Amino acid sequence: LGSIKCAVSDYTGMYLATDLSDILFGTPTPVMARANLGVLKKEAINVAVHGHNPVLSEVILAQTMAMKDEAVAAGAPAGFNLVGICCTGMEVMMRHGIPTATNSLSQELAIATGALDAAVVDYQCIMPSLPSAAKKFHTVIITTMSIAKMPGALHIEFDEKHAAEKAQEILRAA
Repeated sequence: LGSIKCAVSDYTGMYLATDLSDILFGTPTPVMARANLGVLKKEAINVAVHGHNPVLSEVILAQTMAMKDEAVAAGAPAGFNLVGICCTGMEVMMRHGIPTATNSLSQELAIATGALDAAVVDYQCIMPSLPSAAKKFHTVIITTMSIAKMPGALHIEFDEKHAAEKAQEILRAA
C-alpha cells in the first residue's frame, strides 16, 4: 500500500510539472531534430544543458541568441551551439528543435569528444564523475543548484529573479 501511495504521488507531481512546463514554454509538438555526438560543432562554443530544470535551459537558449556577437568575438564564428543531454535535452528538442548530443548513460562521452566547451548541470541524472572526466579535456562543468554542487566544478547558482544575468555568466564561462 505504501508503494502505491508513493507511485500515485510521483505520478501526480510529474503530471503537474508537465502541465506547468506546457503553460510556461508551450505544448511540445513533433519536430525534426538531429541527435548524437555529431551535433557538436568545431566552429562554435558547444554548450550542453543537462538535467531537469527547463527554466534554466530556456533562459540559456534565449541568451545564446542575444550573446552571439560575444561568441564570435571570442573566436567562434558560428556563435553558440546549444545541445541537450538527458531530460532537459528532450525539453529543448521538443520545443525548439535543439539537437540532443547523448543521454544520461553516456554523458561522459560528450566530454571525451574534446568538442564540448561547457556542460551546464542542475540536480538530477548528473554523474558525479563529470568533473573528473572534464579535467582531461577543456570542458568546464557548471553546477547551478546548491543541492548538487560537485568538487571540481564551477558553481554558478541559478536564480530565477536574475535568470538572464546568470545565463550570461554561464555562457561567458563556456
